Amino acid sequence: MTEPAELAGDLRHEEAISLGERNGWHHTHEEHSLAERWPGAPFGHGSWPKIHNVMRAQVGERTGILAFDYRYCVFSETDADVSDRYMLHRYLVVVIPLAAPVPALSASEGHYSHWRPKGERVPVQHERFGEHYDVVGDDPDFAAAVLEPEWMTRVLKRMRRTEWRLEGPELIAWARDQHVGHDLEALLEVLVPLADAADRAALSSR
Repeated sequence: MTEPAELAGDLRHEEAISLGERNGWHHTHEEHSLAERWPGAPFGHGSWPKIHNVMRAQVGERTGILAFDYRYCVFSETDADVSDRYMLHRYLVVVIPLAAPVPALSASEGHYSHWRPKGERVPVQHERFGEHYDVVGDDPDFAAAVLEPEWMTRVLKRMRRTEWRLEGPELIAWARDQHVGHDLEALLEVLVPLADAADRAALSSR
């Protein structure tokens, strides 16, 4: 099959370059090998994975942040019209290193055929957050310490169509139909506090 032309369209390099220059972050146009670096959602599904606008960033004392635009296509044999057989998936992905490995914890909006969150369903002390996200984790006490009510309220106001998982020494988040140049700063405003809360919870449990 031929690689769909949509994968190379509307890459928004200029917008991302401007963001990097404004914040002193390092921008790289593309780094497709990153698609093979992590198992689990949003990776490992579809065909022709592409990574553009790779940003290496720092926010306050939080260093080593990696963000990029990730896209791939899913091909369907069932559509009658050939032009509809390619479904383009686009995500802004953010990876934040943590101080140490933490128990698995994730919040996702839907069901994945190629990824199963680690752990069991975890109740949260926020009705609307629990309705919007499936929260799954290994340790309910860790989850309660990380998911602060004020933070969950902020997420619902600013972070729709965004899912995340704490796994090992990293926070991995993916925001559907968002882009590095336009959405990264706002996304980091809620993800960095999440990483900070995970580090605090892990430290207090030792």
